[in-house]
Amino acid sequence: MNRVVFIFLLVVLSALHCGCWDRVEIDDLELVIGDAHDLADYAGKTGVQTTFQIANPQAMISSQGAMSGGRGGGEGGGSGSGTFFVVSERGESIRDSVAKMNYRIPKQLFLGHERVAIFGEKAARSGLTPFFDRLTRSRESRDTKFIAVSKGNASRILEQESPVSQSTAQALNTIFENKDGWQGILAVNMADFLYRLGTGVTSPVAPLVEVVPQTSMTSKEKKEGLSNTVALTGLAVFDTHGRLVDTFNERETMGLMWVINRVKNRALTIPHVAEGKAEPVSLDLTKAKGKIKVDIEDNGLPVFEIKMQTEFDLLEHFSKHREMIDVGLIAELEKTASTQVINEIEAVLKKSQMLGTDVFGFGEEVRRQHRRNWPQYKEHWRDVFPIVNVAIQCETRIHNRELSVEPPGSRTEGEWR
Repeated sequence: MNRVVFIFLLVVLSALHCGCWDRVEIDDLELVIGDAHDLADYAGKTGVQTTFQIANPQAMISSQGAMSGGRGGGEGGGSGSGTFFVVSERGESIRDSVAKMNYRIPKQLFLGHERVAIFGEKAARSGLTPFFDRLTRSRESRDTKFIAVSKGNASRILEQESPVSQSTAQALNTIFENKDGWQGILAVNMADFLYRLGTGVTSPVAPLVEVVPQTSMTSKEKKEGLSNTVALTGLAVFDTHGRLVDTFNERETMGLMWVINRVKNRALTIPHVAEGKAEPVSLDLTKAKGKIKVDIEDNGLPVFEIKMQTEFDLLEHFSKHREMIDVGLIAELEKTASTQVINEIEAVLKKSQMLGTDVFGFGEEVRRQHRRNWPQYKEHWRDVFPIVNVAIQCETRIHNRELSVEPPGSRTEGEWR
């Protein structure tokens, strides 16, 4: 009996003893928070340039939130000061360029904390499928990290210091997490992109980011030369093979977001004509829902109907006129708001059909709603999509006037007594 107990305890203790055999201390890791990928010349042929933005936890703690950072770039570029540093290498592939970084970085690279992956314009136009092949095979890489496309080289985005965050990767991650669905901001993570790519008919999209001049700077920022920052400037549009074909501006991006139900917060400014003069009225979105209906015509082509339902609060009536906002005016504003939503959808629809890129997922809707008919469109959906008819309807309700029914100053002194 004692022998059995001894063997049992020996087995249990042995299992507990070897439970941490592969443990790695965090002090022995370089935490990568953002990565950028570009096409670059390497050994006389086209290779890749991989850029990592790596956190410096000790500097972050010591700075106590102070905005600082490091610069680096180019082949073999890097810097080791500030709350983060940037390291960049070139190679035949992503794995090859990352392996070269190990010659200059003493600690082990850890990709589990990556927040943003940025792809250069040239790389995006050549096709992102080879880049995702490596990223999806890595056990550390997460498909929940956000992706973006830069105008020019992606390395410039990570090398740019941010005036509002400790790093540009963190700044972009915060925007995508906190403002997804706000006023033309459409966050896309790697899983979203790969899902659209995997359908074979729905065109992927990704936010477009670039380095832009700052509109306002403190004296310290001017002294340190922080005259630029990064900003989202639209949406990159890809074909079904993962190649960048064109971009959407802010208006076209918002039109797409209405249809795919990604609008969460929107301030809509519409004109109100009073005494022959157009005056701005601002509306605050409270609810938006879009639905796509598909029918098959006698000629065999699918026809689509987009039905939008939106609700707004009256946010601001910027007018010198003091008339009370009555039911008639509300009805007029509802009609004007519906027209603006329809116009935004029509703008992105026109460009999408011109490019032959189904960013709405119309093909997937045909597959879901008309499974028997889908096989005849599947192989040549790119040719069918540009010629389909799409009807757009929008029903808008403005049901809340906030705390005030009448504009300030509409009452006379006697009426207040």
